[in-house]
Amino acid sequence: RVRQPPTILITGLRVNGESQSVSVLGETSIQNIELNADQKQISVEFIGLGASLGEKIKYEYRLDDADWTPTTERTVNFANLASDSYQFQVRAITADRIYSSHATVSFKIF
Repeated sequence: RVRQPPTILITGLRVNGESQSVSVLGETSIQNIELNADQKQISVEFIGLGASLGEKIKYEYRLDDADWTPTTERTVNFANLASDSYQFQVRAITADRIYSSHATVSFKIF
């Protein structure tokens, strides 16, 4: 039987500690967020859904074209970001090393 890749969803987004609008079902892409120069702290929450119940999921994330960073956490925090355009990507990985597609958050700090 062919294994299906896991699903990855963005479930929460905070800017300077304030919750931003994210669908209660989760989203695979949040685009064109515009932030002021004093909004430099970003927190992204996500969840991976495996093909089988209780499957252990790991994660990898990156900001822009940086190397993928492994994590078992479901929240990533960025502080003191410079004024620029950014793209956060996260993917889920099963124990058999099957990768999900990316979920993304694109934002610009002015």
